[in-house]
Amino acid sequence: MTRIKHLAELLDNQTITFTKLADDSGIVLDTDTAQVMSLNESAIFLIEAMSKGARTDDELVRALLAEFEVDDDTARADVESFLEELSKHVGTVREG
Repeated sequence: MTRIKHLAELLDNQTITFTKLADDSGIVLDTDTAQVMSLNESAIFLIEAMSKGARTDDELVRALLAEFEVDDDTARADVESFLEELSKHVGTVREG
């Protein structure tokens, strides 16, 4: 199982909740561990992309490039950083 697919499944789990806040920020809450992860606009966008079916790093990078004014290297670094941080906050992730 790929890391992104596993994370998307965890986000669909009833113990992991994602909330977009009125100020365009957001949070991911793991109700089992009470871990909270604050999200900026691009992280919210990536979670929403995953919920719409993005399952590879390349799909997330392409989505970021289409939505934000960033270059490919920045988008790739942002996706990797986001996935690493999300992995830390929603449980152990098996690499696939």
